[in-house]
Amino acid sequence: MTPDVLIWARERSRLDVEAVAHLLRVDANLVEQWENGSSRPTVPQARKLAEIYKRPVAVFFLSSPPKDFSVIEEYRVHRLSENESASKALSLELQSAQETRDNLIDIADEKGDEFLPFKLTSNLDHSIVDTAVKIRSQMGISRSEQINWKSTDIALRHWINSVENLDVLVFQSSKFDVREARGFSIFNEILPIILLNGKDAPAGKIFTLIHELVHLSLVKDNRNIIEYVNQDGNKGKTQDKKIEEFCDNVASEIILPQEMFAKYISDSRQTIDLAFISTIARHFSVSRDMVLLRLRRHHYITFDKYLELKNSLDKEYEAIRLAKIEKSKSSPGAAPPHYMTLRDLGITYTRVVLEALNESVISASTASGLLRLKTKHFDKLSDALMDRMTQVAS
Repeated sequence: MTPDVLIWARERSRLDVEAVAHLLRVDANLVEQWENGSSRPTVPQARKLAEIYKRPVAVFFLSSPPKDFSVIEEYRVHRLSENESASKALSLELQSAQETRDNLIDIADEKGDEFLPFKLTSNLDHSIVDTAVKIRSQMGISRSEQINWKSTDIALRHWINSVENLDVLVFQSSKFDVREARGFSIFNEILPIILLNGKDAPAGKIFTLIHELVHLSLVKDNRNIIEYVNQDGNKGKTQDKKIEEFCDNVASEIILPQEMFAKYISDSRQTIDLAFISTIARHFSVSRDMVLLRLRRHHYITFDKYLELKNSLDKEYEAIRLAKIEKSKSSPGAAPPHYMTLRDLGITYTRVVLEALNESVISASTASGLLRLKTKHFDKLSDALMDRMTQVAS
């Protein structure tokens, strides 16, 4: 652990050494020893420090204190409601995501690994279809491959893997409300970040993932946005809305190309109702909301029919949500710890940390902090990582 980072985390929490010692029920001299580097906290003590400082354990392993940043000013949260600031929980996840990414950079440097700069670019002046075709091609998702996916869970794994192959880190977290944000992205020249809300449904995560990828491709060339703002003459809501619409439309076209969609509708020749919408959604491994929007956008249904079907879907979703709440009360079983680590930290991060451990670049206790996982679960995590990489490759 890095003493300067321990000091930084304590000072950012506005706590003195005595207060931290009191919360930990240890002598203040011990905390001072941690901060001057003459001793180190145990893994349980490090976890308790993380709780007190409201930071991930992994931040303590950074080579230097992270640079402060303003969440809302420097990193755009794409799924927040208009005029709404980020909650404390969401702000902490923004910080945690960046700190986790910085840890990975440090480990990669120690291993001698390098990540390539993010190269995906888009331009707001280009057509929706052309942009979607270019991005989907770089992701390497074929139409035949997509049709063979058996569920949205499987589809999500493939979409995430294709994004990580573009040197983007994909994290997940269930620590903020899905009604506040379904996800966000943070641009870095090396290893930009997309974080998905772990509470969202798989189909919802897919859309957020691709939506945020399009945002990153726009930020890659800042001239695109600057020129667009100047043409619009408004740096406020109008510009934000148009950029959001662009990202929504490109994401929809990437996930469900109109040509594929139109052919399926034409070949099916069925009455458009909720049952048919569900059939289409299962066939393409997408959400029913996306299918419904496509039907309306391309004039397969009237606006009144859209509202009728949308109302029926919303009632179904609310019933499902309430049923899940009731089920969790009666059987609140949690997923295995190693599964949650792989889900939340992604293939790239997990793989690099485990490789560093196997190559003796880091210790088991350091790996435990970085992975937020007890060492007794490492074998299961390694097996799950191998299975995941094999499944996605096949």
